[in-house]
Amino acid sequence: MTIHWKNTLAAVCFAVFLGGPAIAETASATIEAAFGNTVAVTDGDTQYTVFYNADGTFQNSLGMSGTWALTGDTLTLSVDGAEIGSTSLPAGKAAGDAFEMTDQTGKTVQVSIVPGRN
Repeated sequence: MTIHWKNTLAAVCFAVFLGGPAIAETASATIEAAFGNTVAVTDGDTQYTVFYNADGTFQNSLGMSGTWALTGDTLTLSVDGAEIGSTSLPAGKAAGDAFEMTDQTGKTVQVSIVPGRN
C-alpha cells in the first residue's frame, strides 16, 4: 500500500461518519449515528465498505483496521498506532444518503450509507 493510497483511504474513512434522523447536527452525534451501518465507498475503480465501532475502532473490506478519535469536530484515524490523517466530520448525513466527498488529495469519491451491517 502506498502513502497516497493510505491518504486517500484515510480521507474517505473520515468522510463517512454520518448523522441519523432526529439527531443533533454535531460531530459527536454524527459519529454515534455511524455505528451499526455500512459505509460503501467508490474511489475510481476501487469499491469497498467501512464499519465504524463505538469502541473507537474501524475496519474495512480491504483489510485495513485501526482506531479513531474525535476532538471537537476533528476525526483522527490511526493504523498500527500511527496517525494516518484527520478531517472534519460532516453533519446532517443519514443512513440511506449518497453523496460525493473530496479526499485529502483533492480527489472526489462516492459515498453511500447503507443501513445495517452488510
